[in-house]
Amino acid sequence: MPDQTGYEDFIQRVTEPGAKTHLVTWSLRPGIASFFAFIEYNWYPPDSIKNELFGMQVVEWETAMWLVVSVPTEKMAAIRDVANMLRLRIADGVPTMIGGKPEPGDRVFRGVAVKHFPGSALPNGDDNPCMFAIESSITNPLHNRENRLLTDLVLERERAVISAFERGKFPKPLEIYNFIYGFDPHPEWL
Repeated sequence: MPDQTGYEDFIQRVTEPGAKTHLVTWSLRPGIASFFAFIEYNWYPPDSIKNELFGMQVVEWETAMWLVVSVPTEKMAAIRDVANMLRLRIADGVPTMIGGKPEPGDRVFRGVAVKHFPGSALPNGDDNPCMFAIESSITNPLHNRENRLLTDLVLERERAVISAFERGKFPKPLEIYNFIYGFDPHPEWL
Protein backbone atom coordinates (compact mmCIF):
# COMPACT_ATOMS: atom_id res chain seq x y z
CA MET A 1 0.00 0.00 0.00
CA PRO A 2 1.33 3.47 -0.73
CA ASP A 3 2.57 5.63 2.11
CA GLN A 4 -0.49 7.21 3.75
CA THR A 5 0.89 10.70 3.04
CA GLY A 6 -0.96 11.66 -0.11
CA TYR A 7 -2.60 8.23 -0.42
CA GLU A 8 -6.14 9.60 -0.39
CA ASP A 9 -5.18 12.20 -3.02
CA PHE A 10 -3.66 9.45 -5.18
CA ILE A 11 -6.78 7.25 -4.92
CA GLN A 12 -9.06 10.19 -5.68
CA ARG A 13 -6.96 11.23 -8.70
CA VAL A 14 -6.84 7.79 -10.31
CA THR A 15 -10.48 6.90 -9.65
CA GLU A 16 -12.17 10.14 -10.69
CA PRO A 17 -13.84 10.02 -14.08
CA GLY A 18 -12.15 12.16 -16.64
CA ALA A 19 -9.90 12.33 -19.60
CA LYS A 20 -6.85 10.60 -18.05
CA THR A 21 -5.62 7.05 -18.41
CA HIS A 22 -3.28 5.64 -15.74
CA LEU A 23 -0.54 3.21 -16.76
CA VAL A 24 0.95 1.10 -13.94
CA THR A 25 4.14 -0.94 -14.02
CA TRP A 26 6.93 -2.30 -11.86
CA SER A 27 9.57 0.43 -11.72
CA LEU A 28 12.44 -1.88 -12.80
CA ARG A 29 10.70 -3.46 -15.78
CA PRO A 30 13.19 -3.42 -18.67
CA GLY A 31 12.11 -1.00 -21.38
CA ILE A 32 9.77 1.04 -19.20
CA ALA A 33 12.08 4.01 -18.58
CA SER A 34 12.59 4.46 -22.33
CA PHE A 35 8.86 4.10 -22.93
CA PHE A 36 7.90 6.78 -20.43
CA ALA A 37 10.74 9.08 -21.56
CA PHE A 38 9.55 8.76 -25.18
CA ILE A 39 5.99 9.68 -24.19
CA GLU A 40 7.02 12.65 -22.08
CA TYR A 41 9.68 14.15 -24.37
CA ASN A 42 7.75 13.67 -27.61
CA TRP A 43 4.23 14.68 -26.52
CA TYR A 44 4.54 16.44 -23.14
CA PRO A 45 8.00 18.09 -23.15
CA PRO A 46 9.46 19.27 -19.85
CA ASP A 47 9.46 23.06 -19.52
CA SER A 48 6.34 23.32 -21.67
CA ILE A 49 2.71 23.90 -20.80
CA LYS A 50 1.89 20.45 -22.25
CA ASN A 51 3.95 18.80 -19.50
CA GLU A 52 1.11 19.58 -17.09
CA LEU A 53 -0.88 16.87 -18.92
CA PHE A 54 1.77 14.23 -18.08
CA GLY A 55 1.82 12.89 -14.54
CA MET A 56 4.14 10.36 -12.91
CA GLN A 57 3.98 9.02 -9.40
CA VAL A 58 6.00 6.37 -7.59
CA VAL A 59 3.88 4.09 -5.40
CA GLU A 60 5.20 1.53 -2.94
CA TRP A 61 2.92 -1.51 -3.00
CA GLU A 62 3.51 -5.08 -1.83
CA THR A 63 7.19 -4.36 -1.04
CA ALA A 64 7.96 -3.11 -4.56
CA MET A 65 8.17 0.28 -6.21
CA TRP A 66 5.64 0.90 -8.98
CA LEU A 67 5.27 3.74 -11.48
CA VAL A 68 1.92 5.25 -12.34
CA VAL A 69 1.95 7.49 -15.40
CA SER A 70 -1.20 9.49 -16.14
CA VAL A 71 -1.77 10.72 -19.69
CA PRO A 72 -4.68 12.12 -21.69
CA THR A 73 -6.87 9.23 -22.84
CA GLU A 74 -7.02 10.68 -26.36
CA LYS A 75 -3.33 9.70 -26.81
CA MET A 76 -3.80 6.01 -25.94
CA ALA A 77 -3.82 4.68 -29.53
CA ALA A 78 -0.43 6.27 -30.20
CA ILE A 79 0.88 5.16 -26.79
CA ARG A 80 -0.17 1.56 -27.53
CA ASP A 81 1.72 1.74 -30.83
CA VAL A 82 4.90 2.92 -29.07
CA ALA A 83 4.50 0.20 -26.42
CA ASN A 84 4.23 -2.45 -29.16
CA MET A 85 7.35 -1.12 -30.88
CA LEU A 86 9.27 -1.34 -27.59
CA ARG A 87 7.95 -4.89 -27.02
CA LEU A 88 5.76 -3.84 -24.12
CA ARG A 89 2.08 -4.64 -23.73
CA ILE A 90 -0.70 -2.59 -22.19
CA ALA A 91 -2.76 -5.26 -20.46
CA ASP A 92 -6.52 -5.31 -19.95
CA GLY A 93 -6.18 -5.14 -16.20
CA VAL A 94 -4.09 -3.96 -13.27
CA PRO A 95 -1.17 -5.46 -11.34
CA THR A 96 -2.42 -8.22 -9.08
CA MET A 97 -0.64 -10.13 -6.30
CA ILE A 98 -1.89 -13.52 -5.18
CA GLY A 99 -0.81 -15.01 -1.90
CA GLY A 100 -0.61 -14.45 1.79
CA LYS A 101 -3.19 -14.22 4.50
CA PRO A 102 -6.24 -12.17 3.50
CA GLU A 103 -6.65 -8.79 5.20
CA PRO A 104 -9.89 -6.82 5.50
CA GLY A 105 -10.88 -5.53 2.07
CA ASP A 106 -8.89 -8.17 0.12
CA ARG A 107 -10.60 -10.38 -2.40
CA VAL A 108 -10.12 -14.03 -1.51
CA PHE A 109 -9.75 -17.10 -3.71
CA ARG A 110 -9.66 -20.48 -1.95
CA GLY A 111 -8.48 -18.83 1.27
CA VAL A 112 -5.65 -16.89 -0.38
CA ALA A 113 -5.55 -13.10 -0.71
CA VAL A 114 -5.93 -11.58 -4.18
CA LYS A 115 -4.64 -8.02 -3.98
CA HIS A 116 -5.21 -5.53 -6.77
CA PHE A 117 -3.17 -2.38 -7.24
CA PRO A 118 -4.48 0.63 -5.25
CA GLY A 119 -6.97 2.65 -7.27
CA SER A 120 -7.95 -0.29 -9.45
CA ALA A 121 -11.47 -0.21 -8.04
CA LEU A 122 -13.84 2.72 -8.16
CA PRO A 123 -15.63 3.87 -4.97
CA ASN A 124 -18.71 1.87 -6.07
CA GLY A 125 -16.61 -1.32 -6.35
CA ASP A 126 -16.49 -1.45 -10.16
CA ASP A 127 -13.16 -1.99 -11.91
CA ASN A 128 -11.39 1.24 -12.85
CA PRO A 129 -11.76 1.45 -16.66
CA CYS A 130 -8.94 4.02 -16.87
CA MET A 131 -6.13 2.01 -15.23
CA PHE A 132 -3.97 -0.55 -17.06
CA ALA A 133 -0.86 -2.57 -16.29
CA ILE A 134 2.15 -2.49 -18.58
CA GLU A 135 3.88 -5.84 -19.07
CA SER A 136 6.62 -7.24 -21.24
CA SER A 137 5.30 -8.50 -24.55
CA ILE A 138 5.97 -12.13 -25.41
CA THR A 139 8.14 -10.77 -28.24
CA ASN A 140 10.37 -8.93 -25.72
CA PRO A 141 13.86 -10.50 -25.59
CA LEU A 142 13.63 -10.60 -21.78
CA HIS A 143 10.14 -12.12 -21.55
CA ASN A 144 10.22 -15.12 -19.20
CA ARG A 145 14.02 -15.09 -18.99
CA GLU A 146 16.16 -14.93 -15.91
CA ASN A 147 19.09 -13.26 -17.69
CA ARG A 148 20.22 -10.80 -15.01
CA LEU A 149 23.23 -9.60 -17.04
CA LEU A 150 21.06 -8.65 -20.03
CA THR A 151 18.48 -7.04 -17.76
CA ASP A 152 21.18 -4.91 -16.10
CA LEU A 153 22.57 -3.93 -19.52
CA VAL A 154 19.10 -2.87 -20.71
CA LEU A 155 18.55 -0.76 -17.60
CA GLU A 156 21.97 0.88 -18.09
CA ARG A 157 21.22 1.63 -21.74
CA GLU A 158 17.87 3.12 -20.77
CA ARG A 159 19.74 5.74 -18.75
CA ALA A 160 21.56 6.65 -21.99
CA VAL A 161 18.20 6.96 -23.80
CA ILE A 162 16.87 9.34 -21.16
CA SER A 163 20.11 11.34 -21.39
CA ALA A 164 19.65 11.59 -25.17
CA PHE A 165 16.12 12.98 -24.71
CA GLU A 166 17.46 15.47 -22.16
CA ARG A 167 20.07 16.62 -24.72
CA GLY A 168 17.36 17.24 -27.32
CA LYS A 169 17.80 14.02 -29.31
CA PHE A 170 14.56 12.23 -30.18
CA PRO A 171 15.16 8.61 -31.19
CA LYS A 172 12.27 6.70 -32.71
CA PRO A 173 10.81 3.70 -30.83
CA LEU A 174 12.52 1.16 -33.12
CA GLU A 175 15.87 2.94 -32.64
CA ILE A 176 15.36 2.79 -28.86
CA TYR A 177 14.44 -0.89 -29.01
CA ASN A 178 17.46 -1.76 -31.17
CA PHE A 179 19.79 0.13 -28.83
CA ILE A 180 18.55 -1.06 -25.45
CA TYR A 181 18.47 -4.72 -26.52
CA GLY A 182 21.90 -4.56 -28.19
CA PHE A 183 20.94 -4.85 -31.87
CA ASP A 184 22.49 -1.41 -32.54
CA PRO A 185 24.93 -0.65 -29.70
CA HIS A 186 26.23 2.60 -31.28
CA PRO A 187 23.32 4.61 -32.74
CA GLU A 188 23.95 8.01 -34.32
CA TRP A 189 21.70 9.81 -31.83
CA LEU A 190 23.73 8.64 -28.85
